Amino acid sequence: MLKKVGGAADGQILTSTSEERNSGSYWVHTQTYNANDQGQYFQITENGEDCYKLTVLHGTSSGRRLVVHSSDRENGDSRALVHNTPHRDEDECWAINKIEKNGLNGYTFTKSQSRHAGKSLIATSDYPRDGDTYWADVTERQDMDNLWDIVTDTDTPAGN
Repeated sequence: MLKKVGGAADGQILTSTSEERNSGSYWVHTQTYNANDQGQYFQITENGEDCYKLTVLHGTSSGRRLVVHSSDRENGDSRALVHNTPHRDEDECWAINKIEKNGLNGYTFTKSQSRHAGKSLIATSDYPRDGDTYWADVTERQDMDNLWDIVTDTDTPAGN
């Protein structure tokens, strides 16, 4: 699981159980941990230098990989989604870096190849989904909250 560190979505979990974009893909968003939501579980696999692929393990999006929608908004940000694989191989690649930012420790997930290369995964109050959940996007803006924690199946995300 990917758990947001800092910002408006602090402590929320990334899930692929969101609105269907089309028959091949679903949008992703953050939400409070839900033990019944199988779309929260991503497998991270290394696929070459600076290329990690995040694959949904269970639920309606099982087997889909985290990618980014091809169109940008006015500010250059783009919406993240899970898509049937194989997609364009390079579109599925993310660099994962452990960093400290504003006194918080976590990981950044940054598109490492192809379209949107250099943009980091965020969940921010700039893009509320509803009252207390947030869309996941990618951005180049350095002032955004882009830290995540990788929660393993032996960790308990609730209350952390």
